[in-house]
Amino acid sequence: MSVTVVTGAGSGIGRATAQRFARKGSTVIVADINEQTGADTVGLIEREGGRAVFRRLDVADVAEWETFADWVCAEHGVPQVVVNNAGMCATNNEEVSVGS
Repeated sequence: MSVTVVTGAGSGIGRATAQRFARKGSTVIVADINEQTGADTVGLIEREGGRAVFRRLDVADVAEWETFADWVCAEHGVPQVVVNNAGMCATNNEEVSVGS
């Protein structure tokens, strides 16, 4: 069974990407900073007969990435695909996540 991680999967292109991989049979790790929209994506995938699980992730936080990666590997094995769709931008020399 393949495992796909999609960041920014709570809406838009990330959600569509997660749904597409699920339709192809992959278990999708739906990663997003927004817990509600991430859970919504999981619900959509499951209603279509796919497999998905949500995990909150702020892509601007290195420590969260490390914890996230450890969790994914421990719970689901090394993913075959990682789609880093979530974005972040810098304003006033501060990095901030672009939420869904």
